[in-house]
Amino acid sequence: MPVAPHAAVIPGKFYHTAYTEAMNLLNYSAVVIPVTKADKDLDLVNKSYQPLNAADQKNWDAYDQENYHGGPVGVQIVGRKFEEEKVWAIAKIVSAALERSKGQY
Repeated sequence: MPVAPHAAVIPGKFYHTAYTEAMNLLNYSAVVIPVTKADKDLDLVNKSYQPLNAADQKNWDAYDQENYHGGPVGVQIVGRKFEEEKVWAIAKIVSAALERSKGQY
């Protein structure tokens, strides 16, 4: 699942915690692995996008192509309580697959 609805957090601009907060509150096992980096030339603002609610609007307004450029983007692998070893093993497999796929697309 996503770690957040944006790339790495800009200090003072972290408005959406639902992705990681829920996992922490439920005491689920989780690990985050890097996938890519934000790219100002690829991650353009979609001017036709209509935010779904006030929280979405605040998050949408916080995006700045220049500030986020080069920021890491990751995925979160989540398992049940007390399954840290299983989640870690899955993360190692996914991370290795991502490394092998670099440059193929």
